[in-house]
Amino acid sequence: MSTVSSVDLYRRMDHGLIPAVPVPCTGRGAIDAGAQAAYVDWMANQPVAGVAVWAHTGRGLRLTREQRLEVLRSWKNGLNAEQFIVVGVGGGLEHQEDFSAYLDSALRMAQDALDHGAHALLVYPPRLFHHVAEVGDLIIEYHGRLAAFGAPLILFYLYEAAGGFPYTPKILRELLALPEVVGIKLATLDSVMTFQNVANLLAEEFPHKLLITGEDRFLPYSLMCGARAALIGMGAAWA
Repeated sequence: MSTVSSVDLYRRMDHGLIPAVPVPCTGRGAIDAGAQAAYVDWMANQPVAGVAVWAHTGRGLRLTREQRLEVLRSWKNGLNAEQFIVVGVGGGLEHQEDFSAYLDSALRMAQDALDHGAHALLVYPPRLFHHVAEVGDLIIEYHGRLAAFGAPLILFYLYEAAGGFPYTPKILRELLALPEVVGIKLATLDSVMTFQNVANLLAEEFPHKLLITGEDRFLPYSLMCGARAALIGMGAAWA
Protein backbone atom coordinates (compact mmCIF):
# COMPACT_ATOMS: atom_id res chain seq x y z
CA MET A 1 0.00 0.00 0.00
CA SER A 2 1.21 3.48 -0.81
CA THR A 3 2.08 5.73 2.12
CA VAL A 4 1.10 8.81 0.07
CA SER A 5 -2.47 9.91 -0.64
CA SER A 6 -3.63 11.23 -4.01
CA VAL A 7 -4.06 14.69 -2.48
CA ASP A 8 -0.55 14.67 -1.04
CA LEU A 9 0.97 13.39 -4.27
CA TYR A 10 -0.78 16.14 -6.24
CA ARG A 11 0.74 18.73 -3.90
CA ARG A 12 4.21 17.24 -4.18
CA MET A 13 4.07 16.86 -7.97
CA ASP A 14 2.67 20.32 -8.66
CA HIS A 15 5.39 22.37 -10.43
CA GLY A 16 7.80 19.48 -9.94
CA LEU A 17 10.28 17.65 -12.14
CA ILE A 18 10.05 13.85 -12.06
CA PRO A 19 12.83 12.27 -14.13
CA ALA A 20 11.92 9.02 -15.88
CA VAL A 21 15.18 7.30 -15.02
CA PRO A 22 17.10 4.78 -17.14
CA VAL A 23 18.76 1.61 -15.88
CA PRO A 24 22.54 1.34 -16.37
CA CYS A 25 23.47 -2.10 -17.67
CA THR A 26 26.63 -4.00 -18.49
CA GLY A 27 27.46 -5.16 -22.00
CA ARG A 28 25.87 -8.50 -21.14
CA GLY A 29 22.55 -6.96 -20.14
CA ALA A 30 22.89 -7.27 -16.37
CA ILE A 31 22.21 -4.25 -14.17
CA ASP A 32 25.45 -2.44 -13.36
CA ALA A 33 25.00 -2.27 -9.59
CA GLY A 34 27.83 0.21 -9.04
CA ALA A 35 26.62 2.61 -11.71
CA GLN A 36 23.03 2.28 -10.45
CA ALA A 37 24.04 3.11 -6.88
CA ALA A 38 26.10 6.11 -7.99
CA TYR A 39 23.25 7.38 -10.19
CA VAL A 40 20.71 7.09 -7.36
CA ASP A 41 23.05 8.93 -4.99
CA TRP A 42 23.57 11.73 -7.52
CA MET A 43 19.88 12.09 -8.36
CA ALA A 44 18.88 12.18 -4.68
CA ASN A 45 20.87 15.40 -4.36
CA GLN A 46 19.21 17.12 -7.32
CA PRO A 47 16.18 19.45 -7.12
CA VAL A 48 13.67 16.81 -8.24
CA ALA A 49 10.29 16.09 -6.70
CA GLY A 50 10.75 12.36 -7.23
CA VAL A 51 11.59 9.81 -9.90
CA ALA A 52 9.67 7.48 -12.21
CA VAL A 53 11.03 3.94 -12.48
CA TRP A 54 9.96 1.00 -14.67
CA ALA A 55 8.73 3.64 -17.13
CA HIS A 56 9.56 3.84 -20.83
CA THR A 57 13.05 5.23 -20.25
CA GLY A 58 13.72 2.45 -17.76
CA ARG A 59 12.26 -0.26 -20.03
CA GLY A 60 10.06 -1.48 -17.21
CA LEU A 61 8.00 -3.92 -19.25
CA ARG A 62 11.14 -5.56 -20.62
CA LEU A 63 12.99 -6.10 -17.34
CA THR A 64 12.68 -9.37 -15.45
CA ARG A 65 10.82 -9.26 -12.16
CA GLU A 66 14.09 -9.64 -10.29
CA GLN A 67 15.63 -6.73 -12.21
CA ARG A 68 12.59 -4.53 -11.58
CA LEU A 69 12.72 -5.17 -7.85
CA GLU A 70 16.46 -4.54 -7.74
CA VAL A 71 15.95 -1.17 -9.42
CA LEU A 72 13.03 -0.19 -7.18
CA ARG A 73 14.85 -1.15 -3.98
CA SER A 74 17.86 0.95 -4.96
CA TRP A 75 15.69 4.05 -5.42
CA LYS A 76 13.66 3.41 -2.27
CA ASN A 77 16.83 3.13 -0.21
CA GLY A 78 18.64 6.04 -1.87
CA LEU A 79 16.16 8.92 -2.18
CA ASN A 80 15.53 11.40 0.58
CA ALA A 81 12.33 11.47 2.60
CA GLU A 82 10.69 14.27 0.58
CA GLN A 83 11.17 12.58 -2.78
CA PHE A 84 8.63 10.07 -4.06
CA ILE A 85 8.70 7.13 -6.48
CA VAL A 86 6.26 6.71 -9.36
CA VAL A 87 6.36 3.19 -10.80
CA GLY A 88 5.24 2.25 -14.31
CA VAL A 89 2.93 -0.78 -14.41
CA GLY A 90 1.27 -2.64 -17.25
CA GLY A 91 0.37 -5.97 -18.75
CA GLY A 92 3.10 -8.39 -19.77
CA LEU A 93 4.20 -8.23 -23.39
CA GLU A 94 3.74 -12.00 -23.64
CA HIS A 95 0.01 -11.68 -22.87
CA GLN A 96 -1.08 -9.26 -25.59
CA GLU A 97 -3.83 -11.50 -26.98
CA ASP A 98 -5.48 -12.55 -23.71
CA PHE A 99 -7.21 -9.86 -21.65
CA SER A 100 -7.49 -11.92 -18.46
CA ALA A 101 -3.80 -12.89 -18.45
CA TYR A 102 -2.81 -9.36 -19.46
CA LEU A 103 -4.78 -7.83 -16.61
CA ASP A 104 -3.47 -10.37 -14.09
CA SER A 105 0.12 -9.62 -15.04
CA ALA A 106 -0.50 -5.87 -14.64
CA LEU A 107 -2.05 -6.45 -11.21
CA ARG A 108 0.93 -8.56 -10.13
CA MET A 109 3.31 -5.84 -11.31
CA ALA A 110 1.35 -3.20 -9.40
CA GLN A 111 1.32 -5.32 -6.23
CA ASP A 112 5.09 -5.82 -6.51
CA ALA A 113 5.56 -2.08 -6.92
CA LEU A 114 3.47 -1.19 -3.88
CA ASP A 115 4.99 -3.94 -1.74
CA HIS A 116 8.49 -2.63 -2.44
CA GLY A 117 8.21 1.13 -2.04
CA ALA A 118 6.13 2.70 -4.83
CA HIS A 119 4.19 5.82 -3.85
CA ALA A 120 2.15 6.01 -7.09
CA LEU A 121 1.44 3.97 -10.21
CA LEU A 122 1.91 5.21 -13.78
CA VAL A 123 -0.38 3.05 -15.92
CA TYR A 124 1.07 1.97 -19.25
CA PRO A 125 -1.44 2.30 -22.09
CA PRO A 126 -2.84 -1.20 -22.70
CA ARG A 127 -1.37 -2.08 -26.10
CA LEU A 128 -3.45 -5.26 -26.13
CA PHE A 129 -6.57 -3.29 -26.89
CA HIS A 130 -5.51 -2.49 -30.44
CA HIS A 131 -6.87 -5.97 -31.23
CA VAL A 132 -10.19 -5.67 -29.36
CA ALA A 133 -13.42 -4.45 -30.90
CA GLU A 134 -15.29 -3.33 -27.76
CA VAL A 135 -12.34 -1.55 -26.25
CA GLY A 136 -13.86 1.14 -24.05
CA ASP A 137 -15.28 -1.04 -21.28
CA LEU A 138 -12.10 -3.12 -21.07
CA ILE A 139 -9.90 -0.04 -20.72
CA ILE A 140 -12.13 1.23 -17.91
CA GLU A 141 -12.01 -2.17 -16.21
CA TYR A 142 -8.24 -2.35 -16.60
CA HIS A 143 -7.68 1.02 -14.92
CA GLY A 144 -10.41 0.42 -12.37
CA ARG A 145 -8.80 -2.80 -11.18
CA LEU A 146 -5.46 -1.01 -10.79
CA ALA A 147 -7.18 1.86 -8.99
CA ALA A 148 -8.64 -0.65 -6.53
CA PHE A 149 -5.23 -0.90 -4.85
CA GLY A 150 -6.00 2.56 -3.46
CA ALA A 151 -2.67 4.08 -4.50
CA PRO A 152 -2.43 7.36 -6.43
CA LEU A 153 -2.75 6.67 -10.17
CA ILE A 154 -1.28 8.58 -13.11
CA LEU A 155 -2.77 8.01 -16.55
CA PHE A 156 -0.40 7.74 -19.51
CA TYR A 157 -1.37 9.02 -22.98
CA LEU A 158 1.38 7.74 -25.26
CA TYR A 159 1.67 8.05 -29.04
CA GLU A 160 0.81 4.85 -30.90
CA ALA A 161 4.19 4.21 -32.55
CA ALA A 162 5.68 3.79 -29.06
CA GLY A 163 2.96 1.38 -27.94
CA GLY A 164 0.31 3.84 -26.86
CA PHE A 165 -3.42 3.92 -27.42
CA PRO A 166 -5.53 6.85 -28.72
CA TYR A 167 -7.94 7.30 -25.82
CA THR A 168 -11.16 8.95 -26.91
CA PRO A 169 -12.58 11.92 -24.96
CA LYS A 170 -15.28 9.59 -23.58
CA ILE A 171 -12.71 7.13 -22.24
CA LEU A 172 -10.57 9.95 -20.84
CA ARG A 173 -13.56 11.41 -19.01
CA GLU A 174 -14.30 8.08 -17.33
CA LEU A 175 -10.67 7.54 -16.37
CA LEU A 176 -10.14 11.07 -15.07
CA ALA A 177 -13.26 10.69 -12.93
CA LEU A 178 -11.60 7.90 -10.90
CA PRO A 179 -10.81 9.40 -7.47
CA GLU A 180 -7.39 7.71 -7.36
CA VAL A 181 -6.28 9.47 -10.56
CA VAL A 182 -3.99 12.40 -9.78
CA GLY A 183 -3.47 13.44 -13.38
CA ILE A 184 -2.35 12.39 -16.83
CA LYS A 185 1.08 12.26 -18.42
CA LEU A 186 1.06 13.20 -22.11
CA ALA A 187 3.71 12.02 -24.55
CA THR A 188 2.21 12.66 -27.98
CA LEU A 189 5.55 13.01 -29.87
CA ASP A 190 4.69 15.77 -32.35
CA SER A 191 0.89 15.84 -32.19
CA VAL A 192 0.48 19.29 -30.72
CA MET A 193 -3.25 19.22 -31.41
CA THR A 194 -3.70 16.07 -29.33
CA PHE A 195 -1.89 17.74 -26.45
CA GLN A 196 -4.03 20.86 -26.82
CA ASN A 197 -7.26 18.84 -26.92
CA VAL A 198 -6.45 16.89 -23.75
CA ALA A 199 -5.18 20.03 -22.01
CA ASN A 200 -8.46 21.79 -22.83
CA LEU A 201 -10.47 18.82 -21.53
CA LEU A 202 -8.65 18.97 -18.20
CA ALA A 203 -8.92 22.74 -17.91
CA GLU A 204 -12.65 22.76 -18.64
CA GLU A 205 -13.85 19.59 -16.89
CA PHE A 206 -11.12 18.33 -14.54
CA PRO A 207 -9.22 21.37 -13.24
CA HIS A 208 -8.37 19.43 -10.07
CA LYS A 209 -6.32 16.88 -12.06
CA LEU A 210 -2.68 17.49 -12.99
CA LEU A 211 -1.61 17.90 -16.60
CA ILE A 212 1.85 16.30 -16.67
CA THR A 213 4.08 16.82 -19.66
CA GLY A 214 6.31 14.17 -21.16
CA GLU A 215 6.86 16.16 -24.35
CA ASP A 216 10.54 16.23 -25.26
CA ARG A 217 9.86 17.90 -28.63
CA PHE A 218 7.76 20.83 -27.44
CA LEU A 219 8.38 21.01 -23.72
CA PRO A 220 8.15 24.83 -23.40
CA TYR A 221 4.88 24.97 -25.34
CA SER A 222 3.41 22.12 -23.26
CA LEU A 223 4.04 24.23 -20.17
CA MET A 224 2.35 27.18 -21.87
CA CYS A 225 -0.66 24.90 -22.49
CA GLY A 226 -1.09 24.31 -18.78
CA ALA A 227 1.23 21.45 -17.78
CA ARG A 228 2.00 21.79 -14.08
CA ALA A 229 4.59 19.00 -13.77
CA ALA A 230 7.08 17.21 -16.00
CA LEU A 231 7.55 13.44 -15.88
CA ILE A 232 10.09 13.13 -18.59
CA GLY A 233 13.12 11.17 -19.73
CA MET A 234 14.92 14.40 -20.48
CA GLY A 235 14.86 15.12 -16.76
CA ALA A 236 17.17 12.17 -16.13
CA ALA A 237 20.00 14.21 -17.65
CA TRP A 238 18.82 17.72 -16.81
CA ALA A 239 18.78 17.54 -13.06
